[in-house]
Amino acid sequence: MRQRNNKGRQQNNAQQEQQQDHNTNTNSTMSNQSVWVWLYYKGKERPAGQSVEIESIPKNVNDLKQELKPAIDHAAVNQIYVYPHGTTSFSEDEALESWKSIPDSSGLEPLIVVAPAPPPQQQQESGEEHFKSPSFVYC
Repeated sequence: MRQRNNKGRQQNNAQQEQQQDHNTNTNSTMSNQSVWVWLYYKGKERPAGQSVEIESIPKNVNDLKQELKPAIDHAAVNQIYVYPHGTTSFSEDEALESWKSIPDSSGLEPLIVVAPAPPPQQQQESGEEHFKSPSFVYC
């Protein structure tokens, strides 16, 4: 009888380990189902708003730029640069190539997207011309 109980416990422990392995693999896969980005405008030291999450990871850096294009409609895709988190030198040579796959990111460590600042917008109010520049971009 003791042998049967020990064998049952061993099978139960093995099943629990398999379930833990499955949960670990599922959680690591699920955490990589999105990409986080933080938008900076050239010439500005501070980001434009907070980092944003894109729920479906684009195939490559170029597809990421295309995904962001509606929010950065004033810039051509080839004027948008993507850098890994932690980058401090934003030269074009340091940017991720368009054909590269998307590196891992998180809300705390988002990819950095640099785009040209939008041109000032001209508005007319009561016969006077005013210039307004947006301060935030929402994706």
